[in-house]
Amino acid sequence: MEILTLTHARIRARQGDLAGARRVLVGMLERSPEDVEARSLLEELAGRAGRAARAERSEQLPLPEATDARALAERFRRTLGPRTRIVDVSGRVRRLEAWLTRIRERDLDGH
Repeated sequence: MEILTLTHARIRARQGDLAGARRVLVGMLERSPEDVEARSLLEELAGRAGRAARAERSEQLPLPEATDARALAERFRRTLGPRTRIVDVSGRVRRLEAWLTRIRERDLDGH
């Protein structure tokens, strides 16, 4: 025999037994369909179950794989289609790094 009280349902829910809490609440609502608190808690638990299912699905996503910039750019080109232009900024990056190096060296020399 299961105890059918709101307190019992709340305790089960706090302990992580959402199915047990729902079973208690459904039993309560079968006896007293007008019980607003039981219905409200049952709806809240349904929302929690949905969030838990979404969290579980997100945990099952594959881990990202390591790649280099060229491989990633090629994948983007294939995905976006042939008309998409991806700009290679490696030359700009090298020039910017060289400029920063010159500035740092100048600062170290006291200029």
